[in-house]
Parts: sequence; structure tokens; C-alpha cells
Amino acid sequence: MKNKVIIIYSTYNFKNLDAVDLKDGSLPPVSVEDRFYPPLGLLYLVAVLKQRNIDVSFLDMTFLNDWPVVIKDIILHENPMVAGIYVSTLNLPLAKVLIAQIKNLSPKVTVVVGGPHVHFDPDCVNYLNADYGIVSDGEFAFAELVRAIFNKSDPSGICNLVLKNGKTVSVNRLQIIENLDILPFPAREYWPYKIFSGLLSGNIASVLGSRGCAFNCAFCATPQRGEFRVRSAKNIIEELKYLSSLGVSYIDFIDDAMTVDRGRMEELCSEIIRQRLRVKWACMSRIDMVDKQLLSLMKRANCTHVKYGIESGSERVRNELMRKHITTYQIEKVLKESRQAGLATVAYFILGMPGETEDEIRQTIKFSRSKDIDYVEFRLAMLFPGSGMFNEAVQANKIPVDLWRNFANGGKFLYSILDEQTLIRMKTLRVQAMKQHYLSIPFIFKEITTRTRSISSLYNKIKILLCKKYNSYLSCKITK
Repeated sequence: MKNKVIIIYSTYNFKNLDAVDLKDGSLPPVSVEDRFYPPLGLLYLVAVLKQRNIDVSFLDMTFLNDWPVVIKDIILHENPMVAGIYVSTLNLPLAKVLIAQIKNLSPKVTVVVGGPHVHFDPDCVNYLNADYGIVSDGEFAFAELVRAIFNKSDPSGICNLVLKNGKTVSVNRLQIIENLDILPFPAREYWPYKIFSGLLSGNIASVLGSRGCAFNCAFCATPQRGEFRVRSAKNIIEELKYLSSLGVSYIDFIDDAMTVDRGRMEELCSEIIRQRLRVKWACMSRIDMVDKQLLSLMKRANCTHVKYGIESGSERVRNELMRKHITTYQIEKVLKESRQAGLATVAYFILGMPGETEDEIRQTIKFSRSKDIDYVEFRLAMLFPGSGMFNEAVQANKIPVDLWRNFANGGKFLYSILDEQTLIRMKTLRVQAMKQHYLSIPFIFKEITTRTRSISSLYNKIKILLCKKYNSYLSCKITK
């Protein structure tokens, strides 16, 4: 075997789901916007391996029509000693099939799994039949593990490592990266595709400016809550300049809340203005983390879109069930100030929280249509491990202890709504809400007059935003 690493992003598309032989409808709908962004976490991983002169290849399964054949070719021809596989809750069945195939092709390869699901459910290292897992910040831990495997030395003291102990697992001491500026920029050259977005246009790149989260929303399963860290404005500016030199004209910051550190945000905007960087950008924020002055500064610094997690039109659902702690007055005020600053608004809503009524869901849909929001996204609440509502469901014995093991073996994915008929109704309401917004006369008129250049472009944009005909967009793939 070669001293080589293969990193695999094992996300799914419609075709590779078929290879796992799951029942139709067992996985939830995922926004198209999510499907066409590179996995920056893995590209950071690749960059750190490159920095240490470790031979590494990267494969994104999203765009593969016949992934078993591709995996076979890579494993047999490149003969890697280590395979690192990204595991999220949604791709557990695919990850299990993938690991089995790799082990069958090359029994001596060491399989390491990492990602959000591994962080909250380290036992998956066992039931996926992996050899090790990595949790928390994985770049340096994974690089250490790879060196240990290459040198045939004992890796048991490495921080953030998940070790198998027979039928159980143990997790080593966690160590986060306090200073994110020490990380190299993601190895984007290993992801030879163009970002394709229904919101933005031009040559787009995504950038991550922080890690962790300072909040505790009930539906969220973000690792490292309470350990919020930011990259410096100087470090981000250097990445923006580098991307601009490559011809990137649009940056989408994918932080959960870009404006939490207001001082850093003001410094970043001021530097973009001072250095006359021409790149445009969009970001996510919290309603309670912006105001008129900051939004105006962001606009002057070439920001075009701000995405807000509004989540519900019901204040009871938003604050009591979701623990979001923002008021309807705050939402209305910030949406108005965003429009006044000349910024397009994107609002995310979640339907089907435990304890939410159908009347409150309809209230949310009505709310979304009454606030002059430019773009919306409705999703159904899901029982992701690590979220508050998942933990509460476990404590109340509403879900089985071996839920994820069963799902990995082809069982059904569970939403927060456990009743099948109600779930079907919620899915129908979600689709109706999306269509009501994107097929409405006000939306179409505004797009034609302000943002979209042609009827054909508008047609394609609406198809993407409505998550239709996903495979028809694979033409965005390019080869460098």
C-alpha cells in the first residue's frame, strides 16, 4: 500500500441514493443551495495534509452518477493506506455501504470517519465498521493520525480521536483550534466545480469566517456550541484578495451568524472599502445582531444579500419551542432596515417543531408572504443528534436508543413529527409555501425588474429555488 490518503465527501444525490436501496421518501428534502457548495471543512483537511507533504486525493461523490465504479478504480489504482470519509446524519446509509465496499476492495486500508454525526454519535465508528473517528476540529488530529498510521506507531494519545474498544468506543480529550488564522486556506483546487446558486451570480466562492456557535437554538446540531471563534478581519481579507486574483467575483460567507463579533465585522467592511476590493458578498446573520448602521456599512462594502434565521411567524414557537429569543418587532424592524440599506433579504423558516400546531405553521407561511422578503426557504424540523429537541425526545423515550444504527442499516429517517399522516401534511404545506412565494406575481415582477436579466434565466432560477430536477444542473461541473 502507498503512503497516500483519499478524502471522500460522501454526500448523496438522487442517483447514489438508488445504490443504497433505500425506500422512497426515507430521506428528507434538502435545499438545492446546499448541494452546490464545496465541503470547506474537508478542503481545510486536505490543505493541512498538503502542508505536511502528505500525498492526498479528494473525491466529492455528489456529482458521480456511478460512484461504486469510481470508488473501485480509485482504491485499486491509487492503493491508499488511509481513507477519510465525511459522515453526516443524512448520509449514514451511504457511508456504511461505501465503507463496506472499500474494505472489500482493500481489507488493509484504514478507514477514518469524521463530521457532525461522528461528533455527537461517536458510536457510529463501530456500526459503520470504520477503524477510527475524529471529532471537534479535525485538521491537526487527522494529520497526526495519518502520520501514526504511516509510521505504524501508536495513535492512542491523539486528541479528538475516537478509538474502538471491542463493542464500545472511547473519545480522547477534545482540543479546539483557538487561533483559526493558523490554518491554511482551503485547498479549493481539489474541488473542480463551479458553485451554482439560485441567489447569487457570477464566479462564486464560499468562505468560512468562524467556528462554533454562541447560541443554543433547540433545533440546531452545530458542534462546539459555546466555543465560538472567529478568524481575524486581516486573515479573511487576505483570502478575499486571493480569491479575487483567481477571478472570483462573489463571496458567500457560510458562517451561521457572520455579525456576532460586531467589531470584527466593522473592521472587515472598513478594510474592503479602504482597499477597494470589488468582490461582492452575502452572509448569514441573526436578527438581533445587526442594526441600521451596520447594515449600511455592509452595503457600502459590497454586501448584496443578508440571510436571516427567522424560523417561525409565531412568537410562541420561535421563543418557547425553538429558544430563538427574537421578537416579531425586531424581525420587522431589521427587514425594513435591510431594504432601506439596499440589501436583499433571505429568510429561513422551520416547520413542524414538537408542540407546534398546524395553525401556527400556517401563521408562519402567512408571515413570510407579508414582510416583503426577497427569498425564502422552508425546511421541516429534523431530529439531528446533538440538538436540544433530539435530546428531549431521547429523555422522553419518544425515539429508540438505536435510532441511527437502524437508519444506517436502511431504516426510516425520523423527523420531529413522528406521526406519518401529519408528516405527509407538513411536507405538502412546505411545498405549497415555496410555490406560493416563487410563483407569485410580486416575486416574478421584482426579479424581472431588479435582478434577473431574462425570462429564461428567471425560469431556471425558480426551478432551482423550488428544488426541482436536481440532476439537470450537473452541467455546472467543469474540469480545471
